[in-house]
Amino acid sequence: MKSLRLLWLLMLALPAWGQYVATPQAGVSYPALTNPTPVPLAAATTGNDPKDKGRATIAIGFDFPFYNRVYSQLTVTSNGVLFLEPSTGANTAADFPGNVPIPNGAEPNGVIAPLWDDLIGSNQTSVIQRQAISGSNGAGLAIEFKDWSRWPSGFFLTFQVRLWANGVIEFYYGQLTGMGPTPVTATIGIEAPTGIAGTNALPCYGPSTDGGTLPAPVSSGLCGLQTFDPMGTGTPINFVRFGPPPGIDLQALTVRVDSITSSAGDLAIGTTFNLRNFGTVASPPFNYGVYLSEDTIYDPGVDMPLTPAPATPFSLGVLGVTSRTHTGNVAQPDAGSWYVLAVIPPLDAGETNVFNNVVASTVPYAAGVDLIAELITPPPIAGPGEPINVDVRFSNQGFENAGSVSVKIYASVDTELTSDDRLLTTQPMAVVGGQQVQQQLTLTVPLATPADNYYFIMQLDDGPDAGAIVERNELNNVVVAQTVTQVRQADLVVTQVRVLRPTPPIEEVSSVFFGEQARFEAFVANIGGATANNVRLSFHMSDNETLNAVTDLLVGTVPGLSFAPGESRWVSLASATVPSTDGLGQPLPVQPYFFFGAVVGQGIIEQNNENNFIAAPPVVGRRPAPNFVPTDMQAPARGGAGEIVAVSRTLANYGNRDGMEVKYRYYLSANTIITPDDLPVTRVTSGGDVLDGTVTLAIDQRHSATELVRLPPTVAAGTWYLGVLIDPANEIVEADEFDNGLAGTRTTVAPQALGLASTLLPDAIVGLPYDVTLIGRGAADITFAPAVTTNWPEGLTLEADGRLHGTPTRPGAYQLLINVTSGSRTVLSAIPLRVANTTGSLMISALPLPAPIRGLEYTARLGAVGGAGAYRYQLIDGILPVGVSMNDQGVFSGVPTDPLGTSRTFTIRCVDLIGNVDERAFTVIVVDALPFTIVTGALVDGAVGEQYLQLVAAANPAGSQVATPVRWRVVEGQLPPGLAFEPSEQETVAISGTPTRPGRYSITIEATDAQGRVDDQSFTMSIVTTGITASGAGTRAVRPGEAVAVTFTAQPVPADARWFWRDGRLPPGVTVNADGTVTGNVPADAESALYTFSLSVGASTGESLAIVWWTIDVNPNANPPTPGCSAGGLELVAVASLLVLSRRRRRK
Repeated sequence: MKSLRLLWLLMLALPAWGQYVATPQAGVSYPALTNPTPVPLAAATTGNDPKDKGRATIAIGFDFPFYNRVYSQLTVTSNGVLFLEPSTGANTAADFPGNVPIPNGAEPNGVIAPLWDDLIGSNQTSVIQRQAISGSNGAGLAIEFKDWSRWPSGFFLTFQVRLWANGVIEFYYGQLTGMGPTPVTATIGIEAPTGIAGTNALPCYGPSTDGGTLPAPVSSGLCGLQTFDPMGTGTPINFVRFGPPPGIDLQALTVRVDSITSSAGDLAIGTTFNLRNFGTVASPPFNYGVYLSEDTIYDPGVDMPLTPAPATPFSLGVLGVTSRTHTGNVAQPDAGSWYVLAVIPPLDAGETNVFNNVVASTVPYAAGVDLIAELITPPPIAGPGEPINVDVRFSNQGFENAGSVSVKIYASVDTELTSDDRLLTTQPMAVVGGQQVQQQLTLTVPLATPADNYYFIMQLDDGPDAGAIVERNELNNVVVAQTVTQVRQADLVVTQVRVLRPTPPIEEVSSVFFGEQARFEAFVANIGGATANNVRLSFHMSDNETLNAVTDLLVGTVPGLSFAPGESRWVSLASATVPSTDGLGQPLPVQPYFFFGAVVGQGIIEQNNENNFIAAPPVVGRRPAPNFVPTDMQAPARGGAGEIVAVSRTLANYGNRDGMEVKYRYYLSANTIITPDDLPVTRVTSGGDVLDGTVTLAIDQRHSATELVRLPPTVAAGTWYLGVLIDPANEIVEADEFDNGLAGTRTTVAPQALGLASTLLPDAIVGLPYDVTLIGRGAADITFAPAVTTNWPEGLTLEADGRLHGTPTRPGAYQLLINVTSGSRTVLSAIPLRVANTTGSLMISALPLPAPIRGLEYTARLGAVGGAGAYRYQLIDGILPVGVSMNDQGVFSGVPTDPLGTSRTFTIRCVDLIGNVDERAFTVIVVDALPFTIVTGALVDGAVGEQYLQLVAAANPAGSQVATPVRWRVVEGQLPPGLAFEPSEQETVAISGTPTRPGRYSITIEATDAQGRVDDQSFTMSIVTTGITASGAGTRAVRPGEAVAVTFTAQPVPADARWFWRDGRLPPGVTVNADGTVTGNVPADAESALYTFSLSVGASTGESLAIVWWTIDVNPNANPPTPGCSAGGLELVAVASLLVLSRRRRRK
């Protein structure tokens, strides 16, 4: 007997619980919550953001066995850690941001840590939510951290904890991405209630320490996101199960005394025994015993058994949990305090842990009546007028019945029960001898309760010396809650409003149409402690930034809303009519408007009424009109000058009126801003190259197409943006005239294009043999092949060497699409061919012959159309330049030797196969071999009201005398108003006058000398207004995930002046507004870079009164955003001078 007692003493001296085993797994589907509710976090201290420093104690919903204890509630913190043991002392409101390795004896205890670190709900979609679940493990509770982040921001972390009634714990991991200024260094695992044992989920890894690609092992408590996929497999660990070790493990969880009845010197004791098999093997049949003991240690042969013992043995399956009730008798002790024990004898089959088979009642029992207040657990947040649930536990530790016991709940601002405390409820309960009462009381916090932090206090039988029940001890009838309850009124807040399109694609807009539909949304939150019912959200339209509910126009309302404490969500008014008239019935002017969202709780008192409304960024109200917008533009990464490339584009009408036929045009631009000043690109069609395309778009209609375009042969090599501009001449009035252009990705243009040297083919005649050889350019080893055969002339064949031959059988105009190949590179080229019927009408081409250059080889070829083909040419009148001859194929060749300026006029006759004849006279002038060139490189800028003078000069590069008279003219664009050419026939011409209107002007000037040589050059000049000061103030550096706010101003400017985007690149998520503000939120995954851009102010994009440049540094290591400043003056002059560098040259 002595050895058995020693065995039981040894068993109870060791830790009385089984160890959990963690099983990680990859590739498990993340279980989405179907009907979650938010967890109402309360701030750890007043003024803190609950999503940063917050916690909430919530009911589990079932008895959750954890190690050798059973819990009905747990605490959730904002830092990715849950815990089951109550906090004490200074930790009663702590959120525990500083994670520690597992195990650790310091608070919190009973830890469940899926990702314990200094976390924050900094994303707009961040939320902690819960949901009751069920499955093969029985009843369960899921707690999800959705779109959470490591402090301060930069991450999207979604993970979930699932607690099951059989004691199993599961961690699930969804999206774990991002990069912030502080990396994740988390604790992942669970810890026993006393903190002396625990289980880590998996080995921890952090960043590489040697510059390699693989992460490095680190200690528990420093787990980086690399922990989930340390080898970079692409299939991370996303599930961890905490379950039992292999074998049988019977655990005595709790024993509760339900009743004690004294009769004839015996005690009849009723008990409920909770136990489980936390093992992987079902147990054999077993039984248990109930004993009366002077202490909590089972002493065989000494402790008094209750008889009869439980009669029927039973088994427990894998992870089985059960409750057994039993009533037994025992002789009533003469004196002393006695515990009730439930004991499971050791199994013959053995257990993985035999040190958890005994459990004692939580309190001892003795003769008489002794009411003991044990525990009161109120919710962390309560609101006046709100029903709340309070869990209480108390016992009668006497053998005698207590009868009807008065249970009172008070709210106190401290831990002392005094007459000043507020009585919340009084509820009588019948209590028998030995009974332990565990009950949830429902009560309502009085409406008049001021907002404060309260300790809830339970008092039994009216307290010491005042109650009706005579007790053995009158000093243990009061218990104070271990945590405070924040009593808060509701506090509704609107944090964001946005105006959107009412139909797909539903996206934010910068303008709305009077009298038409729009969608309005507001993000509403209840940051108070009471539920806000009968909430109405209304949207108002104002012409200023101040909401006036009386004079501003009501757009629409969303009534009947309800927000629980801590709840937040987007609320939508799916479709509402934008007002078209003011309160007096007058039409609203076209201008920016502010749309406010305002929320009101009917009949509730809020903590703060100043945060119930906010406005969206200004939105321009417009009258009904179409609005043509390119929504997509795809361009090739590479192309050669003169080559044909394929582009894809989508054009849409986002207006509220159908559009008439509208033109669009492709351009090459040096930046991402596509304007009519950029280099136009022709479309390649079956009818030849054309500049403009047309499209007709109804409301919300989109038109997508893939088209062929020809890069200009003269375009300079380099990096360009190939874009599209709809309505390039502004011929149609639109709702928004400033969103018509869109650039594709960068296109690298090669300097020498592979393609066809031939640009024209001689006509072919139906029924007559045709034989022409194509010539390539750009490489030596060129082959040719048809790109498509669907529109190929019947009867003609193209050989690989470029020979196009055969006998055509059908007339028509054909655009031959030909693949020109050299090595591994193939370029699509196009060349027109006309196949004509045999006709008696023969005509020599009217195209002029090129001017012969003295001393250089001259080559030219005549062309003819009509007739029967097989043309023959002959000189019938006049003299060819000396040194030049012509054969019967109409080919001129030779080296001209006539003096410079010699003019030769001659007549050529053409005769076809059947004798048709045509004659035509030609004149050529022998010119110098050196080019005639405009040598002025740029035009200086001017200012409104100030005298302007600029000389433009042409010259022969070798210094020879320019042949006069020289004719000057503007062939494209126009000079700024107030400026003109002074009369001149010399090699220089003056532009003079006084400019009258500011703006940016693009012009092309042409000069022609007396020998017929021509050159032109394009210039861009700016006319600015003097005396204007422009500046910017706002964000210069920003971290991903933070907001940008920059404001540009200029003085003095006209009242109708607006700000326009000019050039450069904005950070993603940031937009430019007409009032000169640049606002938005940089996404958390934005690229780190310097973003430089410029804005101009004026009445239109072409009228630049002033220009300001700005740079924003997007950098995760950037200092917190600080305002910057940029001013006009010299900076504006420097910017304007850069504009003259944008010029293009064409040579004729």
